[in-house]
Amino acid sequence: MPAARLRPRQALAVGAAAGLLSGMLGVGGGLVIGPTLALLGMPLPRALGTALVAVAPIAAVAVVAGLVTAPEQVVWLTAAAIAVGGQLGRRSGPASWFRCRRPACGGCSSPSCCWRRRATCWI
Repeated sequence: MPAARLRPRQALAVGAAAGLLSGMLGVGGGLVIGPTLALLGMPLPRALGTALVAVAPIAAVAVVAGLVTAPEQVVWLTAAAIAVGGQLGRRSGPASWFRCRRPACGGCSSPSCCWRRRATCWI
């Protein structure tokens, strides 16, 4: 699989767009970065991996800043439950993809195929 690389200016533009949209809409930067990298020609698994690495330090700084400036705004039990749910979802997502690739489902080999056939695959 060829590694689609962005020129530095492209990477800075993607980061700036992600930051702008994140600030305006309150969405995570990864929601913008991963699909944008894929649209620019990077293979989807590599785009998502790159987005995760790019967003992690930004998120870490935001968490520390939030805890320092307004710790009373954190509902710890809810945050812990969301973190656990995220880990469960992280583990079950790939499993459902591979389940969808079974021959009875038509042997899906791409996410779009899998989503189109999900009613057949997950019954």
